[in-house]
Amino acid sequence: MSNPTLRNLPGCKEKDFNSWPIQDINDMDGTLSLQQYIQQAIHEDPSNISKLLTLPESQDEIVWKYEHLRQFTMELGRFVVLLDGICNANTCPLMK
Repeated sequence: MSNPTLRNLPGCKEKDFNSWPIQDINDMDGTLSLQQYIQQAIHEDPSNISKLLTLPESQDEIVWKYEHLRQFTMELGRFVVLLDGICNANTCPLMK
């Protein structure tokens, strides 16, 4: 199977953003394949926790955990940006 080019074309609509075909982890290559797999699983169905946390066969458990921590950090960063300007000492007194 050939790897499709995974890019969002300039001017693509929001509904088409990141809507490329689902790939099996064994068809992915490169240093970011686990990160790509995790992000793909989140995009496909964020409520499927079992799939998100199940270590794929032939993958290193330490790298798998590292990639999850990295993904969590990226998601947390997005959340903090969303709170900027909304939560402050007046609106969220516990977040001084």
